[in-house]
Amino acid sequence: MVDAAAPVWDEVVDVPPSARRELGALRKIVRENPWVVGGVPEDTGSVLWTDASSRAWAALLEAEGRFVDGRQGVFAGPDADAHINLKEMLAFAEGVVRLCWAPGAQRCRIDNAAVVGAVAKGSSSSYAANRVLSWSLRVAERRGIVLRPDWVPSGGQLADPYTRGTSLPRFPAQLPLPRSRATPFDLF
Repeated sequence: MVDAAAPVWDEVVDVPPSARRELGALRKIVRENPWVVGGVPEDTGSVLWTDASSRAWAALLEAEGRFVDGRQGVFAGPDADAHINLKEMLAFAEGVVRLCWAPGAQRCRIDNAAVVGAVAKGSSSSYAANRVLSWSLRVAERRGIVLRPDWVPSGGQLADPYTRGTSLPRFPAQLPLPRSRATPFDLF
Protein backbone atom coordinates (compact mmCIF):
# COMPACT_ATOMS: atom_id res chain seq x y z
CA MET A 1 0.00 0.00 0.00
CA VAL A 2 1.34 3.42 -0.96
CA ASP A 3 1.18 6.17 1.64
CA ALA A 4 -0.75 9.12 0.19
CA ALA A 5 1.40 11.59 2.18
CA ALA A 6 4.69 10.19 0.88
CA PRO A 7 6.43 12.21 -1.85
CA VAL A 8 6.51 10.85 -5.37
CA TRP A 9 9.97 11.56 -6.75
CA ASP A 10 9.27 10.45 -10.31
CA GLU A 11 6.39 12.86 -10.81
CA VAL A 12 7.05 15.74 -13.21
CA VAL A 13 6.11 19.07 -11.70
CA ASP A 14 5.03 22.00 -13.86
CA VAL A 15 6.92 25.10 -12.72
CA PRO A 16 4.91 28.29 -13.16
CA PRO A 17 6.49 31.07 -15.28
CA SER A 18 6.82 33.37 -12.24
CA ALA A 19 8.90 30.73 -10.41
CA ARG A 20 11.06 30.21 -13.50
CA ARG A 21 11.78 33.96 -13.60
CA GLU A 22 12.72 33.93 -9.90
CA LEU A 23 15.03 30.93 -10.41
CA GLY A 24 16.63 32.64 -13.40
CA ALA A 25 17.23 35.78 -11.33
CA LEU A 26 18.73 33.67 -8.54
CA ARG A 27 21.07 31.90 -10.99
CA LYS A 28 22.23 35.31 -12.27
CA ILE A 29 22.94 36.53 -8.72
CA VAL A 30 24.94 33.39 -7.95
CA ARG A 31 26.95 33.65 -11.19
CA GLU A 32 27.74 37.33 -10.60
CA ASN A 33 28.53 36.94 -6.90
CA PRO A 34 31.68 39.02 -6.21
CA TRP A 35 32.59 36.67 -3.34
CA VAL A 36 32.98 33.72 -5.71
CA VAL A 37 35.57 35.21 -8.05
CA GLY A 38 37.04 32.48 -10.20
CA GLY A 39 34.48 29.91 -9.09
CA VAL A 40 34.93 27.12 -6.59
CA PRO A 41 38.62 26.52 -5.78
CA GLU A 42 40.25 23.30 -6.89
CA ASP A 43 40.86 20.69 -4.18
CA THR A 44 44.45 20.62 -2.85
CA GLY A 45 44.45 16.82 -2.91
CA SER A 46 45.50 16.62 0.73
CA VAL A 47 43.61 16.07 3.98
CA LEU A 48 44.41 17.79 7.27
CA TRP A 49 43.68 15.58 10.30
CA THR A 50 43.64 17.37 13.69
CA ASP A 51 42.87 16.10 17.16
CA ALA A 52 43.38 16.99 20.81
CA SER A 53 43.18 15.11 24.07
CA SER A 54 43.21 16.57 27.58
CA ARG A 55 47.02 16.72 27.51
CA ALA A 56 48.26 16.85 23.89
CA TRP A 57 47.41 17.79 20.30
CA ALA A 58 48.35 16.46 16.87
CA ALA A 59 47.96 17.61 13.26
CA LEU A 60 48.76 15.42 10.26
CA LEU A 61 48.73 16.15 6.54
CA GLU A 62 47.74 13.23 4.33
CA ALA A 63 48.41 13.20 0.58
CA GLU A 64 48.21 10.36 -1.89
CA GLY A 65 47.19 7.91 0.83
CA ARG A 66 50.07 8.56 3.24
CA PHE A 67 51.07 11.10 5.85
CA VAL A 68 53.54 13.58 4.39
CA ASP A 69 53.92 15.93 7.36
CA GLY A 70 52.79 16.34 10.93
CA ARG A 71 53.14 18.23 14.17
CA GLN A 72 52.28 17.39 17.76
CA GLY A 73 52.62 19.08 21.11
CA VAL A 74 51.68 19.07 24.77
CA PHE A 75 49.32 21.64 26.28
CA ALA A 76 51.16 23.76 28.87
CA GLY A 77 50.47 26.90 30.85
CA PRO A 78 46.92 28.28 30.61
CA ASP A 79 46.15 25.97 27.67
CA ALA A 80 46.54 22.93 29.94
CA ASP A 81 43.34 23.84 31.80
CA ALA A 82 41.35 24.95 28.74
CA HIS A 83 38.05 23.35 27.71
CA ILE A 84 38.42 20.48 25.24
CA ASN A 85 36.69 22.50 22.48
CA LEU A 86 39.37 25.19 22.75
CA LYS A 87 42.10 22.53 22.74
CA GLU A 88 40.61 21.04 19.57
CA MET A 89 40.50 24.53 18.01
CA LEU A 90 44.16 25.09 18.95
CA ALA A 91 45.09 21.77 17.30
CA PHE A 92 43.17 22.77 14.17
CA ALA A 93 44.86 26.19 14.04
CA GLU A 94 48.31 24.64 14.46
CA GLY A 95 47.55 22.28 11.59
CA VAL A 96 46.40 25.07 9.28
CA VAL A 97 49.30 27.38 10.08
CA ARG A 98 52.10 24.79 10.17
CA LEU A 99 51.01 22.29 7.51
CA CYS A 100 48.70 23.88 4.91
CA TRP A 101 50.53 25.74 2.16
CA ALA A 102 48.89 24.78 -1.15
CA PRO A 103 46.22 27.22 -2.36
CA GLY A 104 42.80 25.71 -3.01
CA ALA A 105 40.16 23.84 -1.08
CA GLN A 106 41.72 22.11 1.94
CA ARG A 107 39.75 19.20 3.35
CA CYS A 108 39.96 19.00 7.16
CA ARG A 109 38.95 16.00 9.28
CA ILE A 110 37.99 16.94 12.84
CA ASP A 111 36.26 14.79 15.48
CA ASN A 112 34.87 17.73 17.47
CA ALA A 113 31.48 18.97 16.22
CA ALA A 114 31.89 22.39 17.87
CA VAL A 115 35.11 23.03 15.93
CA VAL A 116 33.64 21.73 12.66
CA GLY A 117 30.66 24.08 13.10
CA ALA A 118 32.82 27.05 14.05
CA VAL A 119 35.14 26.58 11.06
CA ALA A 120 32.19 26.10 8.70
CA LYS A 121 30.44 29.29 9.80
CA GLY A 122 33.58 31.29 10.63
CA SER A 123 32.78 31.99 14.27
CA SER A 124 32.33 30.38 17.66
CA SER A 125 30.35 31.28 20.78
CA SER A 126 33.63 31.27 22.74
CA TYR A 127 35.74 34.43 22.73
CA ALA A 128 38.99 32.46 23.08
CA ALA A 129 38.02 30.02 20.31
CA ASN A 130 37.11 32.98 18.07
CA ARG A 131 40.58 34.48 18.54
CA VAL A 132 42.25 31.20 17.58
CA LEU A 133 39.84 30.63 14.68
CA SER A 134 40.32 34.15 13.30
CA TRP A 135 44.09 33.60 13.35
CA SER A 136 43.83 30.38 11.33
CA LEU A 137 41.26 31.87 8.92
CA ARG A 138 43.50 34.89 8.23
CA VAL A 139 46.47 32.63 7.53
CA ALA A 140 44.35 30.45 5.23
CA GLU A 141 43.02 33.50 3.38
CA ARG A 142 46.52 34.92 2.84
CA ARG A 143 47.61 31.59 1.37
CA GLY A 144 44.54 31.28 -0.87
CA ILE A 145 43.16 28.32 1.08
CA VAL A 146 39.46 27.62 1.50
CA LEU A 147 38.92 25.35 4.52
CA ARG A 148 36.44 22.48 4.10
CA PRO A 149 35.85 20.93 7.55
CA ASP A 150 34.30 17.47 7.89
CA TRP A 151 33.32 15.70 11.08
CA VAL A 152 34.70 12.23 11.62
CA PRO A 153 33.85 9.92 14.53
CA SER A 154 36.56 9.72 17.19
CA GLY A 155 37.21 6.08 16.28
CA GLY A 156 38.02 7.14 12.72
CA GLN A 157 40.28 10.05 13.69
CA LEU A 158 43.72 9.17 12.33
CA ALA A 159 45.48 11.81 14.46
CA ASP A 160 44.11 10.38 17.73
CA PRO A 161 46.99 8.04 18.63
CA TYR A 162 49.43 10.94 18.35
CA THR A 163 47.57 12.82 21.12
CA ARG A 164 47.86 9.83 23.47
CA GLY A 165 51.57 9.12 23.67
CA THR A 166 52.55 7.81 20.23
CA SER A 167 55.35 9.91 18.73
CA LEU A 168 55.14 11.09 15.16
CA PRO A 169 57.80 9.76 12.80
CA ARG A 170 60.28 12.19 11.26
CA PHE A 171 58.96 13.45 7.98
CA PRO A 172 61.28 14.36 5.12
CA ALA A 173 60.70 17.86 3.78
CA GLN A 174 58.18 17.14 1.03
CA LEU A 175 56.27 20.39 0.78
CA PRO A 176 57.46 23.06 -1.67
CA LEU A 177 57.19 26.12 0.57
CA PRO A 178 59.29 26.94 3.65
CA ARG A 179 57.81 26.58 7.11
CA SER A 180 56.53 29.68 8.86
CA ARG A 181 58.07 30.72 12.15
CA ALA A 182 55.05 32.95 12.86
CA THR A 183 53.26 32.74 16.17
CA PRO A 184 49.68 33.79 16.89
CA PHE A 185 51.03 37.08 18.27
CA ASP A 186 52.75 37.94 14.97
CA LEU A 187 49.39 37.87 13.19
CA PHE A 188 47.34 40.17 15.44
